[in-house]
Amino acid sequence: LIPLSCAYIGSDGAILEIHKMKPRDETPIVAKTDQVQYVLETRQGWFARHHIGIGTVVRTDRGSLAETFFGRAAVGF
Repeated sequence: LIPLSCAYIGSDGAILEIHKMKPRDETPIVAKTDQVQYVLETRQGWFARHHIGIGTVVRTDRGSLAETFFGRAAVGF
């Protein structure tokens, strides 16, 4: 059980919001936008330590998140 941070990510892979999460706290973290397509959870502070913030685009070695998880580009989905 560790404190986590979560990044809410849009369909284009850009981080829209970053939130801190507490262990065993099941309170929903409501997004400020309805554009969230993905959520990435890390140990709390990881985003700050790596200078990753709002607007950073997340990709994998297989391409965009849409290509990685759905096998297609984000445009039009």
